[in-house]
Amino acid sequence: MRPQAQDFLARGETAILVSEMQEGIFGEHAPLKAQRTNAIETGVLPNLVAFLNAAREIGDINIFHCTAERRADGFADPLSSPLASMLARMAGPSYGLETGTANVRPLAELYPKDSKNDYVMSRLLGMSPFYGTDLDYFLRHSGVKNLVLTGTSLNVALLGTAIEATNIGYHVVLAQDCVICDPPEYAEQLIKYTVRHLCYLSTSTEIIDCWKNQTAG
Repeated sequence: MRPQAQDFLARGETAILVSEMQEGIFGEHAPLKAQRTNAIETGVLPNLVAFLNAAREIGDINIFHCTAERRADGFADPLSSPLASMLARMAGPSYGLETGTANVRPLAELYPKDSKNDYVMSRLLGMSPFYGTDLDYFLRHSGVKNLVLTGTSLNVALLGTAIEATNIGYHVVLAQDCVICDPPEYAEQLIKYTVRHLCYLSTSTEIIDCWKNQTAG
């Protein structure tokens, strides 16, 4: 039988990665209003809130909020991608994600301050969470072998994360109802022709049910 997502969701060995769901990108005062509207109207934001809350109730699932930030002066940023150049033109050298500001914080509804299972892993450069960070170190040394990907965007950061994670030996599960793609209808094609070759596909409800069944067992 072919491996399925539930084969790679062992409690204590699985962590949730939340990519770039932060105030400067999806907050109420973020400059690109359409992104927050998209996240709400497609159900991704409420789905993700419910998923993370359910995972916290289970108790031994760590959640890593992978955020992006930049120096205020843009020092040594090569603007090596068209996306980086566009963001710098629109929002200045820090892309509107200046270190130390509210814009780099995870969305309040996704990150309760009293949680013992939530961790912030920020990066100053690159396009996805593993590059230039200690994420891999903290995952491995907390016993994590499997990752559940959520957040934004399936176009770039999550796709890059899936490639990086599989390259270094993690099994990756995509929570399809908790990821953002631009435009939303492109997600189906991206998953069908690319992502399914890197990730095992599931939904937040199926993942939570799997973890609860493990608890019951």
